[in-house]
Amino acid sequence: MKGLFVKRLIKTTITACMAGALFARSAHAALITTAAPLAPSTVIDFQQFTSVAFASAVPVQVSAVAGEDVELFGIGNDTFVGPVSHSLGGNGSWNSTSDPNFRSARLPTSLALAMEFVFNTAPVRGVGGLMNYAPGFGPVLIEAYDAGGVLLESHTISTVAPISTPGALNDGAFRGILRATDDIAVFRISGGFAVIDDLTFTRVPEPVSSALLGLGGLGFLIRGRRAQS
Repeated sequence: MKGLFVKRLIKTTITACMAGALFARSAHAALITTAAPLAPSTVIDFQQFTSVAFASAVPVQVSAVAGEDVELFGIGNDTFVGPVSHSLGGNGSWNSTSDPNFRSARLPTSLALAMEFVFNTAPVRGVGGLMNYAPGFGPVLIEAYDAGGVLLESHTISTVAPISTPGALNDGAFRGILRATDDIAVFRISGGFAVIDDLTFTRVPEPVSSALLGLGGLGFLIRGRRAQS
């Protein structure tokens, strides 16, 4: 009877671990408008940039987080990261004059085609940030690409999730992409005058770790039953 109980317990534990991993993988991929689905997450706030850095000629390392290698690269005209002095037209402005700690990455003109955040350490499951843009200068998109350059998702946020902050200072809204697995190697923002602060990202917890934790608990339970007998 004890042997049968142990076998059933092992089978139940393994099944639960597999189901948990399957659930994590089957989560719906989508545009997100809050950082909550990314928790627990890592945030890059660009505070290390005390002056403007240009990211079009060569990539700029933007992560000051230990163990993370995240680069910003501008496609087209100059992309900047650092202290902000940026008009957003009808959506106000982002400006570090009123708040020296307010720093961001941005596309400074309508001719700056896109900026890309490249996750060199490892792909991520979800990514986004506090964003804004100048309305009336064409569509603003956020896109996710895998390590091979294949487009995974594309969302025209200026249409499906527009940001409206008339006359505001240092204001915006969270926009991002959440996937089922860690397959986002590049997060691209395109469209004139787009800005982003507090780049936020997350990865899926290792399912192997979860399984080992469950089996470890199983071991304690088995030892406890043996001690009682």
